[in-house]
Amino acid sequence: VQVASNGDPIIIESSGMEIRKDPTPATLPPAVLDARATVGGNAGEINLLWCGVSGAKSYVVEMNLPVSKSSGSSTLPEPIEGDGTTVMTETAAPTLEWIRIDTVTKRKLTVKGLDTGTVYGFRIAAINAAGQGSYSQTVSSVAP
Repeated sequence: VQVASNGDPIIIESSGMEIRKDPTPATLPPAVLDARATVGGNAGEINLLWCGVSGAKSYVVEMNLPVSKSSGSSTLPEPIEGDGTTVMTETAAPTLEWIRIDTVTKRKLTVKGLDTGTVYGFRIAAINAAGQGSYSQTVSSVAP
């Protein structure tokens, strides 16, 4: 009908057909909601679980490691003494370094091989045909 009508919408509709709609462009998925990190069943394991995002084909999971901007280790504020007062200032503000640890198709992941007693932070983002969406809020747990 499209060819016979030369694309005329009146002829197409009069034949009982619908006019072809332009495809809706894909949009990035929203942020992952309700992410949780819980103690795993074995030493050095943390379980991650989150709500699925409609249209997501996979999820990227990242873990953070606190690192100083200058030295590569965490630093504490150092006192500066002046005119009888003490002012605390930071020598190097810690930043978070995010490391991609996995891309999964399910809504859960067990992270293994972690250092016992260490707090780890995680964030998750959904991926669809348009790309990667925003990250979830950071969730954390202590590795058993």
